[in-house]
Amino acid sequence: MDGQAAAGGMTGGRPRAPRIDWAHASDAPAISDLLAQPLPGSVRMVLGDHVDGCVPRDEPRLRHHAIVVRDDAGRVLAHGARTVRPLRIGDGVGWVGYLHGLRRDPALAGDGLRLVRALARLRETRRTDEAAHDLTAILSSNSVARRVLEGGLPGAPAYHHLSDYRTVVLSTAAAARWTDVAVRICFSPAWAIDAVQRMVDRHAADYAPSDAVTTSWLTAWRGDRLVGAMRVVDRRNERREILAGYAPWLSAVRPALNPWLRLSGRPTLPAPGRPLSLAYASQLTVPDADPIVVKALLAAGSGTAQAQRLAVGLTARHPLSPCIDRLPAWRIDSRIYAVGACPAPSLRLLSPEAAWL
Repeated sequence: MDGQAAAGGMTGGRPRAPRIDWAHASDAPAISDLLAQPLPGSVRMVLGDHVDGCVPRDEPRLRHHAIVVRDDAGRVLAHGARTVRPLRIGDGVGWVGYLHGLRRDPALAGDGLRLVRALARLRETRRTDEAAHDLTAILSSNSVARRVLEGGLPGAPAYHHLSDYRTVVLSTAAAARWTDVAVRICFSPAWAIDAVQRMVDRHAADYAPSDAVTTSWLTAWRGDRLVGAMRVVDRRNERREILAGYAPWLSAVRPALNPWLRLSGRPTLPAPGRPLSLAYASQLTVPDADPIVVKALLAAGSGTAQAQRLAVGLTARHPLSPCIDRLPAWRIDSRIYAVGACPAPSLRLLSPEAAWL
């Protein structure tokens, strides 16, 4: 046995510092284990990535890179990913990165500096046609992540708080009953696609996806007047969302709470350990902020979604936020950040899509 082996992978009696490396396909099991760590909060969620999430991608509407922090033996201690999509910014469309999947092994506790330097490494993948800043979201309840990432550690990119953000999760069984005879909901007729596209483009918020309207989008009409649009996005084939457990107090009251939740039209609290049956309401557009139209679109979306729950997310200042906040739902509060160079004042309303966060 040589001296280095006898020292357990040390050089001169000192352990080598963990190194930052690009993720490889062989890292998928270790990354899955890191992503299986529940997020903090009363409802403890696990947000996993696609099984190919550690593989670089360069597609017409998607770019993706992932990094890991390895110890001397090659064991994965931390993970982060950057996904870039074309999003609306001001009056145009640009490529914007989103930082996500940031997890670390407890063995790296107290080593926040290395983790945030890994983020700087991720941002090195930025191309010249991409925005100078990335976006990311942190749960408001995640005080540890907020303290580390907002702390301005040397060598780390700056985090600029852009807005508070709320995601509401509806019961599709209850929401499907929110119909109104005054509002007709249908899939977009082919002859109306141009009008729907103009309406969505005119009222789209910054950092919303720049997707083209198709006949799969839902449209709302009062008589012959177009008054709203929306589409349903199902990402379950891309990202696992598992309810890992509850805070002790919520776990104790869950059996008694579920009947009341069901009667009030809210989603019940399922047994832990199962993937959530969840779809998203995306590009929700109602120019008049009419709550009847909002509910009618969500009712139709709930009826077409092949899921038990439908989520929609908006920033605090979005004109539809008052309509959404009044709905019977789960509420998940988070904070949206610009990472890196702080963007210029928004020319449109800021509200990234919950489906892509």
